[in-house]
Amino acid sequence: MEDFSSMSHAMFGWMEREDGEFGEIFEPKTVKQKMDLASQSTVCIPVIFDCQTREVIWCDMNLTINGFHSHCGGNNVESNIQGVAATCYAIVNAKKATLYNLIQLHIKARGIEVTSKEEADVIFDIEDGITPFDTDVFMGEYLV
Repeated sequence: MEDFSSMSHAMFGWMEREDGEFGEIFEPKTVKQKMDLASQSTVCIPVIFDCQTREVIWCDMNLTINGFHSHCGGNNVESNIQGVAATCYAIVNAKKATLYNLIQLHIKARGIEVTSKEEADVIFDIEDGITPFDTDVFMGEYLV
């Protein structure tokens, strides 16, 4: 079986429409998000659609398959349901730390919380110092 990395045009995406009853099956102008599939795997789960909360949950997970399941029609969700279900359950139910939790752990391990910016050596703020948008800083200095 060929993996996604060897396919030059393997993509995943979704469309959003006001009324799903009308239009062509594929209408490029309604594509909301598109991403390339370039994993060295034959099974991947790029996102999970939560139909109850109407959320798209980023997953970006690959699975390995043990053998070809021809009785289910080949390489598809039904053939790989155990791995797909376990992966989706783990992603959706994972306990994830918030930035607030991460900053509190940093303070507890390395410093003292102060009440004014003038007293601070490091500032975590929405507009000043290290902001929630400084993902490189968080990834490189606070998640190690």
